[in-house]
Amino acid sequence: MRKTIARLALGVALGGCFLTAAHAADTVIGFTSNGFQIAALAEARDGAMEEAKKKGVRIDYITAKDAADQQRAVESLIAKHVSVIAIDPLDAVAISESVRAANEAGIPVVMWVGSAKEGKVAATVLSDEMTGGYDIAKWTFAKMSSGKFALLQGDKGHQAGALREKGVRKALTEFPAITMSDYGEAKWNRDIGARVADNFLTRTPDLKAIIALNDEMAFGAIAAMEARQWPQPMIVTGYNGQCDALKSVLEGGKLSATLYQPFRDIGAKVVDLAVDIVAGKQVDQTVMVPSIVVDPELAKKALDETSADISSGLRHAVKRAAAGCKS
Repeated sequence: MRKTIARLALGVALGGCFLTAAHAADTVIGFTSNGFQIAALAEARDGAMEEAKKKGVRIDYITAKDAADQQRAVESLIAKHVSVIAIDPLDAVAISESVRAANEAGIPVVMWVGSAKEGKVAATVLSDEMTGGYDIAKWTFAKMSSGKFALLQGDKGHQAGALREKGVRKALTEFPAITMSDYGEAKWNRDIGARVADNFLTRTPDLKAIIALNDEMAFGAIAAMEARQWPQPMIVTGYNGQCDALKSVLEGGKLSATLYQPFRDIGAKVVDLAVDIVAGKQVDQTVMVPSIVVDPELAKKALDETSADISSGLRHAVKRAAAGCKS
């Protein structure tokens, strides 16, 4: 099979760091994840780039379209003798072989967003995906009160997808008047999400809500509704809190709410941990980053500088959304 890994070698200039300047210049952090068509991953990349520039280290980023591609990506990073490999796994089981290969090569591994079933990992950066799924579902179900909803899963083989779905199903047990009438996987993709959502609309004309487990699929569901000129009100929620999703929520658009995850901060934290690992410092094995449901009310509150209970990361993200998602 022809190799289809999309490669992005990201070199960054030297800057202040924990390592000596000479050591930092030799430090390369190898990243691998799904592609940057997923806006949240582009945010993570940007956060990693920014932190790498501050630390004076370099990044070699290889994206992959599936588990096999990602195994080849890790093989490539091992062959390049990078200092640390940072993996957002497309499949927690399949990536275990790659983690063991990195272990054998003596290269530390940092997992982010997901984890590996086997192999030695120096640190893992996570958002509480099950709680996130629970929170966005509970918000949706409270708005529905009763009726039918559909779940747009990205990939139940992906650890984050599985945990988000588990959280949704946990919330569902608390709302006996609500049923899941439709379910489908859309590979985290907007166009596939539109096709799957169109099937939902065909099968269930009295559907009241669609919970999409990322923002791209949520926008796909909205596109399917617009193509049909869907007449009934519909709650559509997303997950990740990418900029265009926050913009839609803030403006009272067709996206009702999104589960905001600070992916830029996640990318930066991965680099921070990798630099400490190379420097021989002790690091926390698990680092959790917070997430929150953003609806129109909270989005507007985030723009209010007097609101003390809004995190700086969320305020920055909503301000950027209000400015049209310009960098």
